[in-house]
Amino acid sequence: MAAQVKQDMEAFKTNVPIVTALRNPGMRARHWETLSKDINMDLNFTDSVTLDTVLNEMKLPEYMKQISTCGDLASKEYMIEKTLIELKEGWKGIDLDLMEYRDSGTFVLKGLDDTLQHLDDNIIMAQSLAFSPFKGPFADEIEQWEKDLVMTQEVLDEWIACQRLWM
Repeated sequence: MAAQVKQDMEAFKTNVPIVTALRNPGMRARHWETLSKDINMDLNFTDSVTLDTVLNEMKLPEYMKQISTCGDLASKEYMIEKTLIELKEGWKGIDLDLMEYRDSGTFVLKGLDDTLQHLDDNIIMAQSLAFSPFKGPFADEIEQWEKDLVMTQEVLDEWIACQRLWM
């Protein structure tokens, strides 16, 4: 029995790449549509699709090259999507600290070093995303995020310069 299980597992190994590609968390509707066109088959999966259906009835292993190519693209786009989300989430909880300047009744910004460093890092990361050949579906969002970060940097630079002169 152990020999049979081993033989079955060895036979199934060839199907692991297709299962992995089809279960890719980055696969979006646009990828399924493209893949459906590439292999000339409707891949509108429902909950009732089984591994046997995919492998034997639909014969998807015959289209491994197209599925793999689409899965790779989906993975790369997914990494950009996740990075963009992480960049935006990284700003939650970052506040500008104010302190009273002497006894003037006026407040000034303090301790901006970490915030400015975070801002610089995010600008660099946004620019690297903007140069990615896989940015396609996120190009506008990346561009807007980079513009927002640069505007924030300009405002803070002007604020610091004005505050320095005032002090």
